[in-house]
Amino acid sequence: MHQGSKKPRVLHAALQNVPRRETVIMAMKIVKYLLLVFVVVAIGTTLTACSKQCKATRSNGEKCVRKAERHSDYCYFHMTKDPTVRRCESMTNKGTRCKLPAESNSNFCEMHNVAPKDQCKAITTKGTRCSRAATKGGYCTQHYKMI
Repeated sequence: MHQGSKKPRVLHAALQNVPRRETVIMAMKIVKYLLLVFVVVAIGTTLTACSKQCKATRSNGEKCVRKAERHSDYCYFHMTKDPTVRRCESMTNKGTRCKLPAESNSNFCEMHNVAPKDQCKAITTKGTRCSRAATKGGYCTQHYKMI
């Protein structure tokens, strides 16, 4: 019986050195908060280092407030002013030239760069290539009927 009564005392003495549950929970919350702060600061630093202001001036003479596009000194709107960026050669529905930059391996932007095997081979009355998907014999359904 003596031995049985000593065990609880030893266990009680060992538990005296263990921090309380609330202390452990508070420490975990502090670690989570510090980790969150670190991540937010790291992301913010990366974004500000990568994003720069557009170099163009607006029509009223003020400096453009937009952020420059990646690998350029100009924003999307002023991208046409950048001499190092090739513009897409496609025409818009309004009849103006597309203002998006051409992809590195193509003369067209991401939106107008359709794989040739999937694009209709016909030429429209405006002189541009049909932008519809090819379904039969390399033509869209409308142009296939005209053959």
